[in-house]
Amino acid sequence: MPGSDVQEFARCLAHLERGAAHEAAGDLTAACADYNAAIRLEPRLAYAAQAATLPPPLPEFAWRRHRALRAWYRQAFDAALTRTRDDFPDVEADADLTRLRRSADMLCGDRPLERNHPRQRPHDLLIADLPPMSWLDRAELPWAAALEAATAAIRAEYLAVEGGAGFRPYIQQAQSSDWQALEGSHAWSSFFLYERAQRRDDNCARCPTTLAALSGVPLARAAGVPTEVFFSVLAPGAHIPPHFGLCNAKVVVHLPLIVPPGCTLRVDDETRGWEAGRLLAFDDSFEHEARNPSPQPRVVLIVEVWNPRLGPIEVVAVGRMLEAVQRFKQLVAPPL
Repeated sequence: MPGSDVQEFARCLAHLERGAAHEAAGDLTAACADYNAAIRLEPRLAYAAQAATLPPPLPEFAWRRHRALRAWYRQAFDAALTRTRDDFPDVEADADLTRLRRSADMLCGDRPLERNHPRQRPHDLLIADLPPMSWLDRAELPWAAALEAATAAIRAEYLAVEGGAGFRPYIQQAQSSDWQALEGSHAWSSFFLYERAQRRDDNCARCPTTLAALSGVPLARAAGVPTEVFFSVLAPGAHIPPHFGLCNAKVVVHLPLIVPPGCTLRVDDETRGWEAGRLLAFDDSFEHEARNPSPQPRVVLIVEVWNPRLGPIEVVAVGRMLEAVQRFKQLVAPPL
């Protein structure tokens, strides 16, 4: 075995052993941070079938990591739901949270996964009993016309920042071979105003008209901050491969700004074309892909809104559950 492999194995094992020690001490956050650090060194630890092929004691630690992950989510989701119930003392909040408790149970492995639709596969969180709808009907978007009326002003603001500071490739690191062609490439580029519930102050300062136009839109939020708002630019000839989003509690909204002929968006088994100034809204927990076969760039403003079939108490609770998912992803292991 090459020396570098031996060193990587030792580093991976050190993280796993420290994670197990934190778990035994009841510190699930520290345990998951170290387990996650081990997975960055050896990605096969994240998958039961692949972990079983690794040399001992790694398979045993992979099982421990899976158990700690579920326990961490159990604590985080229970806290989110309890806090939400306590925030609404004058209503029967427990009844409103029933399907979110079932959703938490599914993710934590305490009940079997129950898909709302066989082709719906969100990566992070599946909300139980939420009626599936790949494309949304405009009747469920009463604010759509007001946003569409601002298309020309938003387009002008985009053109003022086009190609300047703040634009970057959307795919920073490919997670699979399907995405390698887009890794670090401006074939698909973005200009974020909000990204993963983080405000991009410099970019926001340059787009006050866009933000004002969104003031009447029920944007999905985490800790009160919009989750995603950005200009998405698909270069001539570019293709965004088929993929799934994170959660069926959110709906992705496209406001098309610049649309050359032939550009298409497929969601599940239906393909549509963009029309400048005409909203498209869809549930990205269904498989979707986009193509620009034209010689000009395609530009849309993308935002996330809450699924309109969620109740007001559910929106608060699921926002907190998704905050927990994001906290888990941000766990960083301490240095060895």
